Amino acid sequence: MVRPASIVRFDRFYLLAIVVGLIGTILQWPQLMAMIETDPSFAPVRSAGVVLAVVFAGAGILISLLLWYLVARRGSTVAKWIVTAFTALSLGSLLLGISSGAVASDTTGILRMVAVVLQLIAVIALFRRDARPWFDHTYPEDVA
Repeated sequence: MVRPASIVRFDRFYLLAIVVGLIGTILQWPQLMAMIETDPSFAPVRSAGVVLAVVFAGAGILISLLLWYLVARRGSTVAKWIVTAFTALSLGSLLLGISSGAVASDTTGILRMVAVVLQLIAVIALFRRDARPWFDHTYPEDVA
């Protein structure tokens, strides 16, 4: 099935954002594990800290992939708005983190910024004119 150019653009940028986010998580993993081991606030969950970190990271990736599938392959308007809301939250969190100095200018901070920009580009594609029929389920099945 041929899909609108904007949906293909969403595919590319959203999936790339997931990959960039995953790379950032992998690079930040040693710091996260060190924080779990040394921060007293993690003492109650220290023994399960690694498992919880893996579960939360995995759940985030699975949710992102599910939303991608629902938007890019099924044309779900609800999923489109969930992706839009999550992207707005990510952008707001990033801007707040930058203004407060919580987002470092190291590799992981730059990767986070890149991932959010990629998400934003992907979401903008969902609101382009050629994407409307995709979500209305009026896009032709086979376009020559």
